[in-house]
Formats: sequence, structure tokens, C-alpha cells
Amino acid sequence: MGGPHVTFFPLEALNYCDSVVIGGAEGVWGQLLEDYEKGELKEQYKGPAKDADFRHVYQELLHTEPSELKEFLETSRGCKFRCHFCTIPANSNGTIHFQAISDFVELIKKVKPYEPDVTFIDNNIYSDPAYARELFVALKPVGIKWRSECSIDIGKNQETLKLARESGCQLLGIGYEIFGSSQEKGQGGKFAMAQKFLEYSGNIKKMGIKIKGQFIYGFDSDNLKTLFGLWKFVFRLQPMVTALSVLTPLPGAGVYRDMLNQNRLITLNWRSYTCHKLVVRHPTLSPRVMTFSYPFLQLIFFLTTSSLGQLVLVASFINFCSFYLARFFIK
Repeated sequence: MGGPHVTFFPLEALNYCDSVVIGGAEGVWGQLLEDYEKGELKEQYKGPAKDADFRHVYQELLHTEPSELKEFLETSRGCKFRCHFCTIPANSNGTIHFQAISDFVELIKKVKPYEPDVTFIDNNIYSDPAYARELFVALKPVGIKWRSECSIDIGKNQETLKLARESGCQLLGIGYEIFGSSQEKGQGGKFAMAQKFLEYSGNIKKMGIKIKGQFIYGFDSDNLKTLFGLWKFVFRLQPMVTALSVLTPLPGAGVYRDMLNQNRLITLNWRSYTCHKLVVRHPTLSPRVMTFSYPFLQLIFFLTTSSLGQLVLVASFINFCSFYLARFFIK
């Protein structure tokens, strides 16, 4: 077994398997396979913390079928922000790993004839603005369409946005998490830009790049009033798609350590850690009510705050009217 959860709880995982990989697997996978073939599999393998072994992976992917290769297009790993709710800083040991742009372009050229519309699986494609600009320039001649996760500060720079659009960027998934007047902006980091969220988002949309907006409800300062404030903000923002999650203290995140130390975790049954349930004791929100209402809340949020959701609403209304008009005239 491997991955984020196993990295933070390797001994727990070993109750269900013979061996675990802690951290990135690229640097130890060869050794693991060799040990397995010798019948000498170790219980734990720890990936190197310093650099992701992108070069080795690149060599392997060059010989991979494009249909599979398109699932592994990653220019970088990690994020420049250290958000309290997020596990990425711990997963990447607080560093950002970059793939050589020339190598990445070669992979894109291999995929393009079969899949000209692709997704990059980066945590944040704008972790290093200089690297991002160089990447966009290198991608422009290839002529693909792409989407990726990105931080909102790309909206500061019109030149960078233009390069991104010219390189084929169609959509950016942006984790806003909060709205402009949220008390959580005091945490700093990307939250410190909350007052600029609408401005930067407008710049992105004016460049012809769609936005998938990702938001979180359940911070300590949240209540019914802040839910309405979040809804008003996102309604003004009008992303192409919206996604609403419940704040979940995933292992490795700062909020997990805090909730554990404060004895506020309701359960350690990991099946409940889906980002759809409230698993902590909250100052104002009821975990039971939140768990029950979340599916309806998420649906209403999507239908009313995103352009795609509103299109679905209109189409549903037209179909509803057509159905009853047809029944009326048939009678």
C-alpha cells in the first residue's frame, strides 16, 4: 500500500498488507520489486524527500500507450501555499518538485494525436510563475487543449494569463475555499487575497479561461449567515462549475493536528472522512444536520451558483413545461 494516508499511518496500513511505501514511490519502486522477486520484501520503504524521480518516470512513460499516458501528465508536484486545512505540504515534504519542461512537452506530443484535450494532474500549476510562463510558451506550438489545478494569483498577471490561453488552457480548477469577508482570511497565505478573488477571477474569465470553483464550508467561523455570504459571493463569481466540500481534518493537515489536540474529533472511522460529513465538534454547526443536509446543499449550490448548473436548471424547466404541455394537448 502507499499514498497519503499510508504515509501518515504506515503501521495502521500494515495491518492490512505486507508492505508499505512512505512518501513518493518513484525512488523506491525498483528496489521494492527487486526485493519482492527475491522473496525479501521489507515492511516499509521510504521514498526520498528531496526530489521526485520525474526523469525515471519520464523514461517509462515514453513507452506507455497514449490512452494510459494521458492519465499521468504532471508538470510539478506540491504547492507554494501552506494552507492549514490541506495535506499537500506534508505529502510533498514542504517542497515543490518540477519536471523538465522539454521532457513534459515530449510526452504531450506523444499523447496529442490520440487525445488533444488533456488534464494536467498538478497540485498547483502556478506554484512557480517563472516555470509556468516557460511551460506555457513551450506548449503553444504543440496545439493542445488542457486544464489543471491552479492558485488564484495567476489572475494578477495579464501577460501570464495570455500565455496560458495561447498554450491551450481551457479551464482552471481554483480552490477559493472562502469568500471575501470570511474571518478565515486571517490565516494568511492564499486566504489573504480573499478581497481580490472577484477581481482576479474576472481577469481569468475575460481571457476566455473557464473556472471550476472549489469551496469549503465548516470552518470554525462558519454558521448559517456565513453560508449565505458564501452563496452570494459565488453567485457573483459565476464559475463554470462549483464544488462545495465540508471541512475535513485529513491526516497530515494542520487542522487534523489541531482537532486531535483539542479532542474535537467525533470519529476516527476513516470511511467518514469523505469531505461530505462533519466529523468534528463545531462551535455552531450540528454534525448530524450537516451530514443529512449536505447532498441537498451541494446540489442547490451547484445549480444556482455555476453557469453549468443554471443551464441544467433552464433545460430541466423547459423539459418540465414541454412534458405538461404535451399532456395537455394530447388530452
